[in-house]
Amino acid sequence: TNTTERQNTANNGSSTLANDIGLTTTATINDPYATDGQQWSLYSVDAFDAWDTVKCNSSVSVAVIDTGCNVGHEDLTDNIKATYSASDGTSNVADSIGHGTHVAGIVSAETDNSTGVSGVSYNAGLVIVKASLGTTNEFDSATLIKAYKWIINN
Repeated sequence: TNTTERQNTANNGSSTLANDIGLTTTATINDPYATDGQQWSLYSVDAFDAWDTVKCNSSVSVAVIDTGCNVGHEDLTDNIKATYSASDGTSNVADSIGHGTHVAGIVSAETDNSTGVSGVSYNAGLVIVKASLGTTNEFDSATLIKAYKWIINN
């Protein structure tokens, strides 16, 4: 086997062995961070193989409950189908933290658009629900329950 030794910083800097695996795909996309291997997670979940079988489209939506989203982001804007802030009952999901925007991109950044990253769900619609309290990364159970209820009812 082709094995490389790496430092595992999560394990107090001790050395661990990990298999070095060659990666190939038959799906063709043109998003730079996906095609140059920087989005290693797409390879680890076999997204390219899945895309050979089926690709989502905007008729399928995935809800992301988080700190909100930058709805003007060039890799997200066309896939966003609905927004709701469970914190204040509005559609304003501005993300001052950035975590929700990042998660939304992992889920469904626009794929095969020659821009940035590819979302694992290959262009599924996004329903963005902000549940963080104000401009923090803190959540409470009451707001999360509101978020889930809104998703169920909409």
